[in-house]
Amino acid sequence: MAGNPSKADFNIQKNTVLCSKTNQYLVEDILGCGGYGQVVSCKKLGTDETVAIKVVKQSKYASGKNEMKILKAIREFKSDKSNIVCFLEHFDYQNQFCLALERLDINLHDFIKCKYFVPLDVNEIRVIAQQLLVALNVLKNMGVTHRDIKCDNIMLVDHVLQPLSVKLIDFGLSTRTYNLTNLRFKQPLSYRSPDVILDLPLDEAIDMWGLGCVLSFLYLGRHLFPSGSEYETLSVMIKLLGQPHDTLLTCAFSTDTFFKCVTGEFTHSWLLKTADEYVKDSGEQIVLRRGVYSDLNSLDDLQNMRPQAKDPFEKADLLSFIDLLKQILDINPSRRITPINGLNHEFITMKHLSGATNSPYVTTSYKKMEKHPETEPEVGESTPPGPSQSQTAEESLDSGKNKADKHSLPPVPNSDSAIRMQRRTYFGKQT
Repeated sequence: MAGNPSKADFNIQKNTVLCSKTNQYLVEDILGCGGYGQVVSCKKLGTDETVAIKVVKQSKYASGKNEMKILKAIREFKSDKSNIVCFLEHFDYQNQFCLALERLDINLHDFIKCKYFVPLDVNEIRVIAQQLLVALNVLKNMGVTHRDIKCDNIMLVDHVLQPLSVKLIDFGLSTRTYNLTNLRFKQPLSYRSPDVILDLPLDEAIDMWGLGCVLSFLYLGRHLFPSGSEYETLSVMIKLLGQPHDTLLTCAFSTDTFFKCVTGEFTHSWLLKTADEYVKDSGEQIVLRRGVYSDLNSLDDLQNMRPQAKDPFEKADLLSFIDLLKQILDINPSRRITPINGLNHEFITMKHLSGATNSPYVTTSYKKMEKHPETEPEVGESTPPGPSQSQTAEESLDSGKNKADKHSLPPVPNSDSAIRMQRRTYFGKQT
């Protein structure tokens, strides 16, 4: 690698033709670049279908192969009912591992940014939440953990033709859930679960935590948890959600980093270190900053972050959303709500809104959900697929659906004053 920088630093250019064994793809645009490599928009020659191709760096080759295996298994397990990006094929191009995927539109973070960080309505958040719960339920039933749930990894299918339709992407860090204890990747702090920070045994509950952080971002237009340091993030979690039980803290490997042990005659308990104590013990310099969490004492206070709803059913819907969010962001991972139970929560089923035929809010809410019908109803946890299913998924390759070219979005705001002006319009004095 070091002796051949041209290959190590290989970049795909426009008008390059990428060839698999059966297809040729003309590169029309560069969609993104990162530590993984590049994502390019391509036209499939012969059909004029538009696809996205993820070109993985040589140093990330193993990650690319892992993503391919996970996506193939998902395709075999649930086909196109998973709200997960459709995988088409994989191939090598000049020693670069390539994944051909359906062409999607824009990720949730950039979408909210284009709206000047003005948040979504609660009945719009429900539509997105339902689709992501379906996706996470598929992964849980397969015994797979995504490990990197965040707004950047959730894409709108087409913000004009299919408003609020989303799909989960980027499975390069995904793994079989039983293998989580052998991995050390940590999500961005704004999405990092307390289980990861405290170094507890991990399972797919970390994905549900990531979902809670996504939903709170859609509601606030800002991240609920700070991203300066793990101590700062954990202290805000404890402020809003309460401290993990002493038994849980005793089992965590990193408790001593953040807590001090207070012993009694026959008992002991844990107390979060002060900022000064943490700095002294860790040597890490931290800056405690103000954020949206500064105005909150619990998640119940989220209802005060919006103008008061005039429709009583809209108010009830907000309270139902907050209840679901509290169950998703349970600081104890064993109590955190599962995807299937989330799908059966009244906020998703809209049971609390049934019969309100005279409410414009309720009518609009039902119309929004009608465009995104739920998959077959489930009432209990499903069992993971058997070995034969997984083997079949590894062996088969199917064709996928391609998306047409996307419509242009409003220009991304690049002025802080413009963002503040838009947010004041929505939040009033809250910002």
